[in-house]
Amino acid sequence: MKKMKLAKTSIIFMFVLMVTVAFFGCSTSMEYINQGDVVEGKHYELVIDKIEVTDAVQFINPAEGNVFVAVKFHYKNITEESVEYKELPTITLASSENEKEYKINYDASNIYAIIEDVDYSIMTEPLEAEQTRMDVEVYEVPRADVEAGMLEVRVDNTKKAVKVELATGEEEQ
Repeated sequence: MKKMKLAKTSIIFMFVLMVTVAFFGCSTSMEYINQGDVVEGKHYELVIDKIEVTDAVQFINPAEGNVFVAVKFHYKNITEESVEYKELPTITLASSENEKEYKINYDASNIYAIIEDVDYSIMTEPLEAEQTRMDVEVYEVPRADVEAGMLEVRVDNTKKAVKVELATGEEEQ
């Protein structure tokens, strides 16, 4: 009798534990932050400085029906040792609605880096202790996805993201 009661109690406890973990411990939802907020990682602090929606980056044009979403950000090595580039932070542009991730347009990113005075030639070098590095990424996105308002810039390996806002008059021609 005692074994039966103990078994039932154990089963109930395990069920409650699994339900708790399912609802609270495995959350995939993002915490939305503002441009300029600091995101702290293991080796770095990262700040999204600017998100810009544009029809072209200099002479680089997206495919018909698409626009560019350009993101400028910087990160600082907060350790007392140099950090290899593979351990430095990265970002991703994604849809919060269907988890779609967008691809970087490297031609547009290279031109945008020049415009924003970002030195791409050092991106594969280690980042020394307490140093800061600027970076940019340009993504090609269907205009309808931007207009739907469901895009977010995610700081990889965190649960932090900045919503992409398309304000009237913000788009460049």
